[in-house]
Amino acid sequence: MSKPCIIELNDADIRVHQGERLVVHGPGMAVIRGDSLHLGEQAAAMTHLHPRHTYNRYWSALSQDPWPAAAGALRHNADLAWQHLLSLHERAGKPAEVLFAVPGRFSTAQLALRRGISQSCPFTAVGLVDSAVAGAAAVAGPGRYQHLELQLHQAVLTRSDVHDQVERHSVDVVEGSGVLAMHDAAAELISDTFIQQSRFDPLHRAETEQAVYDQLPRSLATLQAQPEVILDVVAGSSRQQARLTRDHLTERLRREYAAILQRLEPDRMVLLSDRAAALPGLSQACAGSVSLAGDVVRRGCLLHLDRIRSAGPNLNFVTRLPAPRDAVLRMQETETPTARHP
Repeated sequence: MSKPCIIELNDADIRVHQGERLVVHGPGMAVIRGDSLHLGEQAAAMTHLHPRHTYNRYWSALSQDPWPAAAGALRHNADLAWQHLLSLHERAGKPAEVLFAVPGRFSTAQLALRRGISQSCPFTAVGLVDSAVAGAAAVAGPGRYQHLELQLHQAVLTRSDVHDQVERHSVDVVEGSGVLAMHDAAAELISDTFIQQSRFDPLHRAETEQAVYDQLPRSLATLQAQPEVILDVVAGSSRQQARLTRDHLTERLRREYAAILQRLEPDRMVLLSDRAAALPGLSQACAGSVSLAGDVVRRGCLLHLDRIRSAGPNLNFVTRLPAPRDAVLRMQETETPTARHP
């Protein structure tokens, strides 16, 4: 039996896998200007240039509630989600079958709507699984775990108990602690840093504000490996630079981490998604945490494909999977912090 395409529907970075390859990825963002619809990374590069035309809640607030003003044929969030799925499917080479891995924070009504949207797409949806459960089912041995994932607008803590099965215990949503809030806090610090070092505020103009946000992911990655990064922004005919240190950024982001840390249970190992682990200082703040590889959800889905596949249009939402035979994580690893990437 052929392997389906796997779509991880996390709006912070929707990922489309074909076999072992990541073929498409990008955030759940859209910019609508007149008859033009821009999605994913293309939209992210325009959001601060056209904030009034930007949509970034159509996955997290998936519904058919009508917008105050329709954008052409797009009437509500479900229409925009459908358009995004069509775009992902086409860019992935139009696979015949798709398996969806989604964060556990979707409500029953949203899951039903998502099923309906996929049924109107030119592919067959063959599975629906909790992405945190799929990730744990690729690596976690017996124990008690809490998986921390970041979406655009919230953090999602998925607690699971693992014996012979990875069984979801509960899902906790921390509103306002998503990627956008973290990036906004970092951008504010970057603005303060530029003002202090060169009397230049990059957030004062849309073009330079967009430039700050464009380089944020790269800057955060640099600060994971180095103690400081040089920020570079072109403003008209001049080039402005500022030096940002990891310690300074980590200190600022601790305020944003506080709401997440308060929800952690001390007797559970913290599994950080690669999105969460990309934030400077978060893995250190989560004592004994383990950083998961970016492909762990894909691996879990393929490892347990026969358990996730569903027959017929009414897909079962899978929240329990067999524990992996060759688990690489054990509960005793919580004794010392680690930066492993299983």
